[in-house]
Amino acid sequence: MVDVDAADDIDPNFEAHLPSLLKVGLQERTSPELATKLRERFKQITVVKKEAAKALKEINEELAVEMDELADELDETTEKFVLAATQWDAWSRPSPDLPRELRAKSDLENVTTDPNFEAHLSDFLGKGLMERPNSDLPSALRLMKFKNTANVKRLAAKELKTSNPILSETLEEMALEIEESHERFVEMARTRAAMDRDDSSEVDNWA
Repeated sequence: MVDVDAADDIDPNFEAHLPSLLKVGLQERTSPELATKLRERFKQITVVKKEAAKALKEINEELAVEMDELADELDETTEKFVLAATQWDAWSRPSPDLPRELRAKSDLENVTTDPNFEAHLSDFLGKGLMERPNSDLPSALRLMKFKNTANVKRLAAKELKTSNPILSETLEEMALEIEESHERFVEMARTRAAMDRDDSSEVDNWA
């Protein structure tokens, strides 16, 4: 059943501009072909790495082996992403807050009234934090490994500069692309860390 009153309440100015608003929304949305384009790009990078490994075999065998391993690694990673995309159900996945909610529920069900424990709880937590590695360590290691691939490509480009200038130039462009992406990731991490600090400060102020 159509709500006549609701239909009458539609702003004619909004209705007149609706097509243009929808068009802007479509422009801002991620392309549905993004995943396909990324897979094609990864495949292209793998092919270039394989070609570089083959060309380097007579010049620098150790570097050739490393390039070949990087190509295989990217190929395997692409296959895993494709497999995850075909099996992952984003709509029915559990809430990211589920572990915290379960821990809170468990804490409520197992409340301890030991006054000695309560008195020393802050010391226990402080010591635990001192012994734990930085929570950003996995991300830092991934970023470092990501950036190191640029160094490998740049070294390969240098080795192939005389014998295969076209392939050398392609590798140099890929190295530059990785470094630019790395800088964007680092900046995103800094922004996220600053936001987390601000959120933490607000919680402390409210407390």
